[in-house]
Amino acid sequence: MDIQIPNENGLDIAKQLQQHNPYIKVFIVTGFDEYLDDAMRLNVFRYLSKPIDKNRLFRNLQDVLCQYNTQNRIVAVETAEGVFSHQAQDIIFVEANGRKSIVHTTKKSYQSTLPFSHWSKMLVLPCFYLTHRSFLVNMHFVCTVEKDQIQLKHQNKQFSAYLTRRRYTDFKQQYLFYLESVK
Repeated sequence: MDIQIPNENGLDIAKQLQQHNPYIKVFIVTGFDEYLDDAMRLNVFRYLSKPIDKNRLFRNLQDVLCQYNTQNRIVAVETAEGVFSHQAQDIIFVEANGRKSIVHTTKKSYQSTLPFSHWSKMLVLPCFYLTHRSFLVNMHFVCTVEKDQIQLKHQNKQFSAYLTRRRYTDFKQQYLFYLESVK
């Protein structure tokens, strides 16, 4: 979205688009730095200066596609009772349980017949993070980060996941980056 459009303001159009679709990812492209604060208040995905650096644009497009595809992917949860489909964004976290996994979603928890390694390969950054060899968390549901534990919350349910001390700094950085990207 350019900011200066004939007879329009690109920021106003971006705001209308966000009201119509809260999942939309907006890039602001402009030669004017004075709109940066207003764009950040709208929680745009990226603010790009003109002239456009083609490599930077493509890197940012890859970032937004990766995030969008990870969040909106339909995931099949195989259990002994059957196969249940959910969007990846509805998975709160996955925990290892022996050779199986427990997939906690916003609707219910499933004991998956698939190993934890399957989930850790399928659900990746920028939304999911392996906090411990037995826990894979969706950063969208994180509410508290402590040195050795993460609290996740959905509605009135609260969950805990282990966080290894050696992953604390990296997780914190990835989590802050994630928060900036979804504002």
